[in-house]
Amino acid sequence: MKYTIEYHSDIEDDMDWFDIESKNYLRDVVLTIENKNYNLYFSGIERVMYDIINSGQGYFFKKNLILLPSFSKKAMEETIEKIVENGVYKSFIEDY
Repeated sequence: MKYTIEYHSDIEDDMDWFDIESKNYLRDVVLTIENKNYNLYFSGIERVMYDIINSGQGYFFKKNLILLPSFSKKAMEETIEKIVENGVYKSFIEDY
């Protein structure tokens, strides 16, 4: 199945990706498939635990959250490929 992935327009080179991977999360990754757009939020498990502990709320919620055991551009792209192959993307909330 054909799909596209769009990242922030300000991500220009490997140094930008290094900074993103060191933060252990990336928001506003747009998956377009079947003429629908899904705004995805990728995070490493450690980052979510940090946010839970430091938020004061005791929980963490983001629409279309995808947790990765090891956060990287490669891991995100491989995960999206699996999500598309398995049809899991159908459970995402579409952006309008």
